Amino acid sequence: FARCHQLEEVNLHQAVNLTNSLLCALLEHLPQLRRFAASRLCSEHTSAVVCFPFVAGARCLPGDGLDAAAVAEVELVLARRGGDAEVHICVDGEGSDSEDW
Repeated sequence: FARCHQLEEVNLHQAVNLTNSLLCALLEHLPQLRRFAASRLCSEHTSAVVCFPFVAGARCLPGDGLDAAAVAEVELVLARRGGDAEVHICVDGEGSDSEDW
């Protein structure tokens, strides 16, 4: 995402496994993002750590994990951008259906 700063919509549903690292990259590199969809169907196990850019201050999280606070932060940031911001996240087969858009 580092080279695609103008993306406004990203749909990764069933394409990659959603992680804290991916959410971090979205927040750091896509200031125009308005619509996002992704899914997490399995846990990965690596020792990578990501410094997640929470509004209240950065926090280290397991890069391969999916922290509820990180998901909530992405939802909050996109909502603050206004307009037609949407976040659809499916974890282990439960959650939003991204095929609606």
